Amino acid sequence: MTFLFTDVADSRRRWAEAPIDMAEVLRAHDDVVRTAIERHGGSLFGTGSDGMRAVFSMFTAGSACTGTYRALELWEAAVIEAGSLDRDDVIAALDHARIATGPGGPAEMVPGQHHVRMNMYIARSEGGTFKVLENLGHIDPKECDVARA
Repeated sequence: MTFLFTDVADSRRRWAEAPIDMAEVLRAHDDVVRTAIERHGGSLFGTGSDGMRAVFSMFTAGSACTGTYRALELWEAAVIEAGSLDRDDVIAALDHARIATGPGGPAEMVPGQHHVRMNMYIARSEGGTFKVLENLGHIDPKECDVARA
C-alpha cells in the first residue's frame, strides 16, 4: 500500500490574507488530487481544512503520488507566471510551465500537447526497491494514432 497526504503550505496565513484566492487555490488542489486518486485506483479516506489523504493498493500508486506532486507544482508555476488565479491566464501559462525539481528530476509541459516531458528510467525491482539501470533523460511524449484491428 502507498499513502498520499497533501497539505497546502502556510494555509493559515494565506486564508487570513486572501480568503477568496485561497478558496480558489484549494478548489484547484482538490481537483488535481481527486483526479489523480481516481485515475490510479486510489481511495480517498480523509479530507481536512487544506489537505487530503488517500491510499493506493495497486502497482500504479507511486505514479499517482509523483504525478500528483508534479501536477500541483506545475500548476503553482503557472499561477506565479500568470500573476493571478484567473483560469484562462493560468491555462495559458500552464501550456509551457516548468519545474526544476521533483520526483525523478525536472519536468516541463510540452507546449500545445498538455503532456509532460520528464526523465525516464529503466530499472529493476530488487528486494522491494528499484535499482536504476539506465537514465534515459528527458523524453518527449510521442503522440500517435493507435492502430485498430
